[in-house]
Amino acid sequence: MARVTEKLAELAGAMMLTPATVSEVGRLSPRFLSVELHSDTFRTANWTPGTLLQMRPVRSMLTFRAYTPVGWDTERGLTRLIVFTHGGEGSAGGPADAWFRGAAADDICEVIGPRRSMRLPALAGPVLFVGDETTVGLACALRTVTTEVRHVFEATDPAELATVLTGLGVHDNPAHPDGAPPVIGKTPDRAALLTAVRAAAVAYEGPFDLVVSGDAATVHAVRRDSRQWPARPRTVQGKAYWAKGRKGLD
Repeated sequence: MARVTEKLAELAGAMMLTPATVSEVGRLSPRFLSVELHSDTFRTANWTPGTLLQMRPVRSMLTFRAYTPVGWDTERGLTRLIVFTHGGEGSAGGPADAWFRGAAADDICEVIGPRRSMRLPALAGPVLFVGDETTVGLACALRTVTTEVRHVFEATDPAELATVLTGLGVHDNPAHPDGAPPVIGKTPDRAALLTAVRAAAVAYEGPFDLVVSGDAATVHAVRRDSRQWPARPRTVQGKAYWAKGRKGLD
């Protein structure tokens, strides 16, 4: 059966997947990487902010992980990903975590896309963005559409995520008092996160759009809570990237 699966994976790869070369890897923190990929097929790709690129970390498997490119250079055939490795150095993680932790310039990977996911170009005005470690790429992509964004993040390590966001230039506009978006420690009840999100929503005096992504439970909680806000968002875009006990959802 394993041989049959490998044969199917090889056939699918030949038909669907595009080879891409790692041109640059930068470490942003112990668990975050900036990875630049090159492919001649990227020159003709139809990329818009919020679309996903799927990557196959193991050639013999039909397993994929999705990432949101922060930008796309069609002239040079380049794109860049912000990768959060869940396991971290020396810790357990999935096959994509292991692949990216060992990635170096000139390595080859296989990708599909870009394909549609979040419709960021549809956002015309102020945006409230709620996310976590897995949504940093999406937050960066949103900045290519508008800089009029307030952010609220949750994280298992708020200090690490805050450092990464500062390094990438992800900040609030209008600015948070200290110039950085709030990063709330992740808790099962999400009470502190919801309080921070409500405060950010109230700070908008006019219409705004809501973008929430990351943990499926958080996406559900924020969407449900937004129905009770005094000023409800004009539009809501929600996308679960992962859920506890399950593999990548997108």
